Order: sequence, then structure tokens, then C-alpha cells
Amino acid sequence: MIIVVSGPDEHKLIPALKTAGGEVSHIETPVTRERLMAADIDEAKMFVLTAVDDASAIPVAKEQNAGLQIVSYAENSLPEFARPQTDFAVDPALFPVELLAEELIEWSKAKRNKRVPSNPVTLIADGERHLSGRNR
Repeated sequence: MIIVVSGPDEHKLIPALKTAGGEVSHIETPVTRERLMAADIDEAKMFVLTAVDDASAIPVAKEQNAGLQIVSYAENSLPEFARPQTDFAVDPALFPVELLAEELIEWSKAKRNKRVPSNPVTLIADGERHLSGRNR
């Protein structure tokens, strides 16, 4: 499963996603259509932003791949225009990177196998949806 990550990786999300079983392409900012295409966004299952400054790339990515799952893993809130197209907004202070990586990989696998509803359980914090952990 291809996961495209844009922005800085200060929380070490890329190695965590790889350890969890993801194939990761990383795009440095600024994110452009050309960089998205070079990262195989049209074949990716997920687009993860680590900088909300890159939110303008969300509609561009969705234009190339309508089924793309969008995740924001950043401390700051997404701009209003980007929220409707974003599946999850996750605050790194609330969700450890290793657990996030595992959850994203599992969610994507389950969604592909149609074992989960299209809107998995989320945690509301600061007025935004945030990914919650599985019931264990």
C-alpha cells in the first residue's frame, strides 16, 4: 500500500509507517502536482500531511485520486477549506506516532476488505475530528 507523506517528518512518522507495513513516498514542501505525480499519488491509498501549510495540496491530490484517504498529522488546525476533504486530523500530542502508523495501516486494510464503516470512530478535540484507538 502506497502512502504519500508531505512535509517535515519531525515525529518520525515515515519510519513508523514503514515498520507497520506501508510503502512510503515522501514529498518535501512545497507540494506541487508534479511532485504528487512523481510520488505515485494516483496509485496511493493515503495522503498524510505533516504541515497544514500544505493543505492546498489536498484538492490537487484528490483530483488525481478520488479514493485517496487524507490524514493531517500536525499540531495546527487545517484551514476551513481543507476540512471537508480530510478523513482525519490527528494532533501528535494526543496520538503517538507508532500507534497512529499501526491504526492507519489497519484502517486502510480493513476498509479495503470492507470490514469497517466508512466513518471509523473519531475523537473530537479542539472542534476537529481526531483518530481514536481501537477498542482493545
